[in-house]
Amino acid sequence: FTPRDAKRVEIVQRTGKAGPVTYTFVRDGARWMMESPVTARATDKVDDMLQAMSHVRVTDWKDDKPDRLAAYGLKPAALTVRVSVEEKVADVDGDTSEPKGEGSAKDDTGEEQEQADEPTETKVVTYELHLSDRSPIGEDTKSYLRIGDESMVATIMKTVADKFKPVMSEWREKRITTANVTGAMRIRVSNAGGSATLVKRDGRWWFEDDDGRA
Repeated sequence: FTPRDAKRVEIVQRTGKAGPVTYTFVRDGARWMMESPVTARATDKVDDMLQAMSHVRVTDWKDDKPDRLAAYGLKPAALTVRVSVEEKVADVDGDTSEPKGEGSAKDDTGEEQEQADEPTETKVVTYELHLSDRSPIGEDTKSYLRIGDESMVATIMKTVADKFKPVMSEWREKRITTANVTGAMRIRVSNAGGSATLVKRDGRWWFEDDDGRA
C-alpha cells in the first residue's frame, strides 16, 4: 500500500504484565493524532512504521501448520498491527464495462475519441501483521511473523520488527498542547493549598476574587 493513503493505525501490544495495550492513531490532514491509550499528537515515528510495513520483506518462510502457531508465539502474537488504507477502485462490483448509451465518440474526421476516465470509488482495505517476541534457535537477529489470517509463519529481521513497536516517549509529540496559549483570557491554578483564578482585561491580568493586579 501507499503510506500516504493510510488513515488509521491500530497496534495491540500483549507483552505487558497488566494485559494488552491498544495504541490507536488517526490521520488528521498531514499529521497523526494518537487516540489511545492517551489523546495526543503523534510524531513522525508513525510514518516510519508505515514506510517499513509497506515495504516489508520476509527473510524465510518457516512453517504452514495452523496448530503450531502457538509454538512460534503467534497465537496470540506479542504484537498485532492493523493499518486501514483508502484505495480507489474503478467499480465497487468489479464491472469495468462501458455505461449504457455511451461509447467511443467520433470527431469530425471520423476518428474515435476516448471517453473520460471511468469514475472511481474509494474503499477501505485493512492490512494486518502479527509479530512474535520469539526468535529461531541460533538466529537472535530475527523474529517470527505471520500475515493477517494466514497460517504461514515467516521470519523478518528484528531491526525491522522493532519499527512496529510503539514507544510512548518516541511516538508521542513532546509538546503538551498545540493551542495558542498566548491568546488565553482566563487561567485557573490549583494546588493542595487552594486555588486562584486570573482574568485578562485590557491587556492586563487580574485576580478574579479580589480584583487585585496580578
